[in-house]
Amino acid sequence: ELVPFGQPPADERARLTVVSKLVAAAQYCSSGDNTLEAIERAVEKVSTAGPADDRFVFAFSDANFERYGLTAQALGKAMNAQGPGSPDEVRCMLFLLATFEDEALIMANSLPDQVRLCLDPRTLPSELRQEFASRMGRRSAL
Repeated sequence: ELVPFGQPPADERARLTVVSKLVAAAQYCSSGDNTLEAIERAVEKVSTAGPADDRFVFAFSDANFERYGLTAQALGKAMNAQGPGSPDEVRCMLFLLATFEDEALIMANSLPDQVRLCLDPRTLPSELRQEFASRMGRRSAL
């Protein structure tokens, strides 16, 4: 667990530490793709964590989908398990840290509201901030 529920990073330095841990985990993890299972588990955990104004899951993948048979349909199903209209709605966003750009583009085009392509990891903190802010803005507009 990179960030315990209810204990968000307090400042920019703490957020950078979390992103650095994400990068390290991706570099040294075992071969295989656990994207679907990780999203399903995160959605379940967040949706049952108790009362909340909003629930978010931000997931990250290297976009090596073809090798493991991951489809846009399966990914969409996992990301929308607690979708709009559900009392425990969880808003999911997948960031593809694309080493397989063609596969990432296909997935991003298939799920444009939930998948973002990130070709330069240095832009990830600002992209996360932008996505979080835009999703919070959508909520306040409702």
